Amino acid sequence: MIGKEPKMPLESIINTAIRGPSGTIYQKGVGSVGHDNLRDYFPEIQKGAGVEGFLTNTGRFVSREEAAQIAYKAGQTKELLDTLNSPDIFDLR
Repeated sequence: MIGKEPKMPLESIINTAIRGPSGTIYQKGVGSVGHDNLRDYFPEIQKGAGVEGFLTNTGRFVSREEAAQIAYKAGQTKELLDTLNSPDIFDLR
């Protein structure tokens, strides 16, 4: 149609991630581990090093706070949370 922009897919949360001090994004399998477990896989991001966040389906790294808003808008959480934690959207059992 003339004058209509193509509809972009709704952004959603797909994985836990940690952005290391050097800017490298660390992740392990989609929705497979929480942030503490992710640190176990990558010793270079021990407790306190890096920023805990999430990856979106568009490839963006976002903070826990922004992830909470994205997850709510995408219907991944039932209520708007202040910050998102892995168990809020992933079954980590």
